[in-house]
This record gives sequence, structure tokens and C-alpha cells, in this order.
Amino acid sequence: MNPFDEKVRSCLEDEIMEPDTLHTLEERVLARYRGTRRKKAAQLFLMMSLLFSGLLFYTANTESVFADKLRSVPILKEFLTAMDISPAEEKSVEELGILSESGKYDVRLQYALSEDKRVFLYFQFPEEVVLRENDHLEIELLDVYDQVTKKDYSMTFMKNLNPGMPPSNNGYIVIQGFIPAGMDLSFPEKLHIAFRANVARNVSYDHWGTRSAEDEPLGEYRYDVELQKMEKRILERVGKKVLIDGNTLVIDQLERGLKTLDIVVSQPKNNNDIITEISGYMRDGKTKKIIDEDITVSYSTKTGEIHALYLNGEEIPEGGEVEIVLEDAILLPKDQQYITIDMQKKEMIHPIPGVSLEMASAGKRSALTFITESNIHPFDTYKTSASAEEKRLPHPGVQTIGENRTKWSYVIDEDLSDEVVLRRARESGRKVVFETPIVIELKVPSANSFTPIP
Repeated sequence: MNPFDEKVRSCLEDEIMEPDTLHTLEERVLARYRGTRRKKAAQLFLMMSLLFSGLLFYTANTESVFADKLRSVPILKEFLTAMDISPAEEKSVEELGILSESGKYDVRLQYALSEDKRVFLYFQFPEEVVLRENDHLEIELLDVYDQVTKKDYSMTFMKNLNPGMPPSNNGYIVIQGFIPAGMDLSFPEKLHIAFRANVARNVSYDHWGTRSAEDEPLGEYRYDVELQKMEKRILERVGKKVLIDGNTLVIDQLERGLKTLDIVVSQPKNNNDIITEISGYMRDGKTKKIIDEDITVSYSTKTGEIHALYLNGEEIPEGGEVEIVLEDAILLPKDQQYITIDMQKKEMIHPIPGVSLEMASAGKRSALTFITESNIHPFDTYKTSASAEEKRLPHPGVQTIGENRTKWSYVIDEDLSDEVVLRRARESGRKVVFETPIVIELKVPSANSFTPIP
């Protein structure tokens, strides 16, 4: 693996989005695109569509290269009818109309919205692909790379998608690339993307969660795309510090994108606790109108520290004055992040409050059982004295044994005969609710300063 691939893989594997972040971003895109255009704009694009249709009629029976290319260009009408795109976004939409040379059906990459940290690719499946009740469209990403350098960008896209395809979308699905805030990496303008599509018919699950379906493979699809309207994010250093129950959170940088406002944060090493979660909202700094009701965070899988906050950037007031209002946080004491189990003595070394070891058994299949004073999943990973590699714990058996008491049973397919070190789940720290919400005043850079990447 070359150094670039190692950098991408290590950075992205260490960056986890808090639940449904990517899905939320996609929903925000699609939500904005529902509805009808304003009458004036609709009339304009209707005229364009009629003109375009005339050209199609003229070239429909020719064998020229021009005719072939023209047939691949999408008509805007059906796309824009289902979208409500702001004037700024409208300028950034690229019409592509790229048809894959492979696959069972004519699946086209019709449109794109892109910037150096986010890529939204809109694919359109033909009318022949029909989803009935309990049918799922499944997308498996095969590869994404820079056409020029061949550098791998597949780690910046979700490997498996179940996007759905309601009739109101006219067959469109969105595949999106995401580079975490603060990361020194950008998307190239020339991308190759390939995926495998499948329709799972009559999907059902038994009580064990085992999936049952009739698979209908749709084939593999490959596209070479040049994103000529890719824009560069606006970055602004901040350096503001916030005190959270005696721990410092530093607001390092703002990143203003087409649709999101990303806030890069850091935590000094001398903090006693790890800030693993914060909750709150964003509002207009002047009118106090709520702009985004939730704060989405990304965090490090190695330390549990939050790295960035992700917020809706589409309704930032003209002056850019916003307030981030923090209502509560989860703090995990650094000296309680790991616990050690002596498997020979069957006891916890340096016990922590609220967690007790009920049973420890070593063998070809080892077992650990804990009782906690909450219903929050207590542990994420484990490692042994023989290996420094942290491994993900299997899904535990869970049993409620009384008010605020829960039993967690882990069965591990490994002989744990010596000491075992468990890392606590980031959600298992103490929750701090602020009597007076913490208000962070920020000045967001103007979106008007967006310029295409030269």
C-alpha cells in the first residue's frame, strides 16, 4: 500500500460519524430537492426542455457521434420538477448524462454536486427496475479512484448502501463521498467510480436477524466522471475555547460547504475527562431562530474524543452570525477508560464505579459477564497481554436484572488465559446536563466567496 493509501485508510478508519450522519446528510439533500420549482423558473426550463426535445427528434435517427452523445445528456425537466434548488445550488449542478458501458440496464450518472470535501452523484435507474413492497435496492461500491494518479478514494464512500428508490424520485439515487472536517485531503476532479447493484425481492428477517430474500442481480456499473464545477470549501481559523465541566473544548476551524457547516474541534491533553459527546442546536445569532435542531459529531475510534461537529449550512443568516447552544455532554474519565481483568484470579484490577465483574471463564471459548448500574453498553474493544491489537467485542447477551441494573455477557472465540484489557464504550461515561446552556458565538464566512477550484 502506498503512503497516500495508508494515510487515507488510517485517517478515515479513525473517524466515525455519530449514528446516521451520512444518511442524515443524504436526507438533507433529498429533502431540499422535493417539491416543485417556482413558476418562472419552471417555465424557463420547460422551454429549454422543449428545445432540447426538438434537437433529440432531429438527431434520433442519425448515426453520428454527436447524436450518440446528445442522447446521453439528461433532460432537466424530470429532475428539476422533483427538486427545489436554490439559485446558488442551481449554478453548481453539473449535467453529466454518463451511461455505463456495463451492467444489465441503462443506469446513467445524470447529475453531480461537488466540492473538495463532498461529492454527491445522482444516478438514475430506468423504469424497468421496479421496487415493490419489501423489495430493497442494494448498492455495493467496488472502487473509487483518481483517474489521473490512480489513488484510491473508496474509503471516502460508504461501501454498502440501501438507498431505496421511491417513485417520486424518478429512479434517482444518491451516492456520496465524504472527507471528514479538518482532514488534509481533497477529492480529485476526475473520478472513476464503480458499483454493483442488486434488487433484493421479498426481504424478510427471522427472530435471529437472519436475512431472507430473492436476489435479482442488476450487474456492475462503471463511470469516468470529470467534475468541472467542483468548488473549494471556505476555511476559517477560530481558536475559541469552551469550558465543559472543567474540561476544555477548542473550536479550531470552521469549514463552510455547499450544504453543511463543519466545525473542527480538539481537546487538550491535560483534560481530566474525554469529551465523547455533546448535544445541542444551532440558532441565528440575532433572531435566535433555530437553524439546526441537532448537532452531529464525528469521533476517534482510538481515543473516543469528538473531532468535529456537523450542522446544516443551508440556512446560515446573511451576516453569518450564529450561536451553537450546548445543552449536555458525556464525559469519560481518562483514568477509567480501560479496565483490566485478571483471568486467573477472576477479578478486576482497579475497579471502576458502577461496573462489577460477575464471572470470568477462560478456554477455547472465553466468557466475561458484568453487571452495570445503567443500561448503557459498557465496553467496545478488548486486547490481551499477548497482543496489543484491539479487537471489537462480540455482541453481548443483555439481561435487565433490576431497576438500573443490567447484566452483560460476552462470549469470545479466543483463549483468554492471562490479563484482558477492555476499553469502555464512549457512551458509558457520565452525562452532564448544563443548568445554563453553553452558548458559543461564531461568525460564519460568507458562502458568496465560493470559487471553482482552478
